[in-house]
Amino acid sequence: MKEALGGAREFSLFGHSMGSVVAFEACRRLEREFAASPRVLFASGRRAPSAELPEIRMHLLSDRELAGHLLEFGGTPPALLEDPEFRQLILSIVRNDYRAIETYECSTDATVSTPIVALVGDRDPDASFAQIEAWGSHTSGSFVAKSFPGGHFFLDANAHPVAQLIRDHSSRALLN
Repeated sequence: MKEALGGAREFSLFGHSMGSVVAFEACRRLEREFAASPRVLFASGRRAPSAELPEIRMHLLSDRELAGHLLEFGGTPPALLEDPEFRQLILSIVRNDYRAIETYECSTDATVSTPIVALVGDRDPDASFAQIEAWGSHTSGSFVAKSFPGGHFFLDANAHPVAQLIRDHSSRALLN
């Protein structure tokens, strides 16, 4: 992993949805094994790592149910799900992503020293503001939670304010 950083000394990590947990685990490993600490960990559109999952396991849904969920959730153009080949490809990838995140386990005492900024859409069906606030228990550093207008894919409509938030927090971390 150290080679992947290419000698970078100043960096932040950003993950959206399942990527938030991937970024958290990467941060834990960087701190533990390489004594490298990102400026900030940005966790977007995802409940805290130790949060309980909803009762419905998406990776166990039928193809029809999973496709319906994707259409309702947004982010997947309906035309792609209407094409049998694309539909099968998309469902296979999404099902495996859901399997990975729905079988991931994290203890409540798993922490990083890196500051965490958690972001969420105010209408995200997968993560509420209260659920992202629990990210604060996973850092011994500073913590901020921020809500933006939109659903799970709030980043699309809020690119400029999210980019500004990233710049602001990364700059603050550099000054500290």
